[in-house]
Amino acid sequence: MFEPKKKLPAPAQPPLPATKKEKPLFYKQIMKGGATRAVRIKSRSRGEVDQALSDFFGMPPELSTMANMRSMESLLSEISSNLAFTVESIAPEILNDAWREAMGDYLATQAQLVSLTKGVAVLRTAHPAVRFELTRLKRDIVMRLNKRFGEKSVRSVRIMHG
Repeated sequence: MFEPKKKLPAPAQPPLPATKKEKPLFYKQIMKGGATRAVRIKSRSRGEVDQALSDFFGMPPELSTMANMRSMESLLSEISSNLAFTVESIAPEILNDAWREAMGDYLATQAQLVSLTKGVAVLRTAHPAVRFELTRLKRDIVMRLNKRFGEKSVRSVRIMHG
């Protein structure tokens, strides 16, 4: 009638890879007179000890003031890299004089050369009509500013309204 199913033998599994045996933390040192003592082989870092204590007591580890210490040079270089000025920037007085010389008094009063950084001249104007005219004169502006500041110092012009 009904025969129970026979269990199939489990497929042979490959042997587990050999795990690297960790070195013991202590070894036994025999002193003179036969006394023994445990000597630490591997030292624990302060962070491991703090983490173990915080896990055991359920409290966050104390923050170390030395862990966040950095040299003044690294702080200043990080801060200055985030700021807008660079070595390639030009002083505003020089920009205003060069803008007045290059484009004349009328356009100098209607638009202002705000910055010249990394080959991009940034202009600001309050009038949409002047912005349109400056857009039409972009090639001429690049040519005139390059004549004033040196060849290839201005590659493009960006015009802001406001």
